[in-house]
Amino acid sequence: MPTEEIWVELSEFDRLSDLPDDLLLHIMCFLPTRLAVNTCILSKRWRNLWRYLPCLHFDAYHDDNFVQFITSFFNLRSNCHIDTFQLHGLAMNHCWLATRPLVTQVLESRPRVLSIKSGVSSWGQLDFDSVFTCASVEKMELVEVFFPRKSPITLFNLKRLNLTRTELDGECVNNLISGCPVLEELVMNYCSFWFPNVTIVSHSLKKLSIDGCEYYDNVQIHLSVPSLVSLHVTQVMLGRIWLKNMSSLVKVHIQFCFSVCIHYLNSRNELLRGLSNAKYIELTGPGVRLSTESPVKDLLVKELPTCRVFANLKSLYLGKCSMCGFLSPISHLEGY
Repeated sequence: MPTEEIWVELSEFDRLSDLPDDLLLHIMCFLPTRLAVNTCILSKRWRNLWRYLPCLHFDAYHDDNFVQFITSFFNLRSNCHIDTFQLHGLAMNHCWLATRPLVTQVLESRPRVLSIKSGVSSWGQLDFDSVFTCASVEKMELVEVFFPRKSPITLFNLKRLNLTRTELDGECVNNLISGCPVLEELVMNYCSFWFPNVTIVSHSLKKLSIDGCEYYDNVQIHLSVPSLVSLHVTQVMLGRIWLKNMSSLVKVHIQFCFSVCIHYLNSRNELLRGLSNAKYIELTGPGVRLSTESPVKDLLVKELPTCRVFANLKSLYLGKCSMCGFLSPISHLEGY
């Protein structure tokens, strides 16, 4: 058979369409839902596959027909289970007004993964209280979404939570921790903390990240997390973080800003004591080298003389700092 005829014969053989439905749907789940729906024009084999997608990824950014599309999608899809639901860019063209009933419909399907990004500028936030009572969710990401202060939180299976640009106070955090009894990972990016004290007490939390958050007045963050393995905090004033009962801590990274809490030097806050079980510690400040204004220096001067031995310490990093004058006080740190 001539080479050209062989090539034509093979090219007309559709191997992809011969795959089972479950495998094709798995592949389609990696596409934005609008693109996955477009596969219906490929052939009769693909015409109705999109109706059974278990993972839905909707993005309203740069989509003038988004409301019409998502409404039609839910009117035509089957009643199959939704495992993953992502809804991004809700602030575009006031999409949230039309999508709130659809979110409620999705939550009734008991999804396992949920991601909602409002895309609101200037710290505006959207209200989706219903997402905080979906007990089936195991992983949740919320960006610029109002956090309920009075409504109950019943996320009994939630293990991973990522909050971005969300306003929080002590009551919000207390409701969150009490309503998420198996939460293992909590990430807070560029959030705002209101009111004097925020307390996080959890026996399930293993990873905590507080990155680039904004603190009002003399807000203090009290942590009592005996199962915590990893702690990551950036742009925080020395003296703002209080640690207690951190017996499982392994890896720590804390980046201080220039300022030091006004009451820190005269307080009983002992940050290093709370880190004494860690194996890997990284404490850095905003400057390149230690100076009289360095919060790292203030920490070492105040707490090193009385802190306990770091029996598990394997790595200590204090940034690009000159250690002159500090070798003696830290000579008792094992692993230095």
